[in-house]
Amino acid sequence: AWATPQWIVPEFSLSATLSLALPMLLVALTGQFMPGIAVLRGAGYTTPASPLITASALVGALLAPFGCHGLNLAAVTASLCTGREAHENPRKRYVAALSGSLLYLLLGMAGATVVSVFAAFPQALIAGLAGLALYGAINDALVRSVSDAKDRDAGLFTFLVTASGVSFLGLSAPFWGLLLGLTVHVVMLKRRPVSVCATSTEG
Repeated sequence: AWATPQWIVPEFSLSATLSLALPMLLVALTGQFMPGIAVLRGAGYTTPASPLITASALVGALLAPFGCHGLNLAAVTASLCTGREAHENPRKRYVAALSGSLLYLLLGMAGATVVSVFAAFPQALIAGLAGLALYGAINDALVRSVSDAKDRDAGLFTFLVTASGVSFLGLSAPFWGLLLGLTVHVVMLKRRPVSVCATSTEG
């Protein structure tokens, strides 16, 4: 069944801003934007983060009255659209994002039916399908994270914590994975012996 949009008059309050808006902002920044930027960097795209966050915020503010208040960089979708599976030419991978957007619109209009269909499937099957879809992105990211021996420990810790799905203080696993990975990187960097090159001059 197709969904019928309904207008809901917005109500603003300080308590909702502090208890709902700010936590959602932190979750979006740590759980979506940071992994999304990391995915883009890993795929070779060097787009600055500030314009992406600003554009997402502005468009989200415009679309919020229509129910689209959580517009942000989706890390999982970015992994699917920026890999070689989307297109061998990085300049043409935007077609995957456009196709996905159109499909999202169609699925959104039939949201109740889609949710009912997926709810009938076993959770293990859904997890398996998601894993297969993300296999290429996960494989490339894991190979890059452990390819350099100097940063292998930090990359491995980041991957393990992120994959664990741990959540603490309302912050999701990607945030804690990045935090622990950076901590391990700094610790290992300080423990790394400094090579001293002896130089000699001849008169």
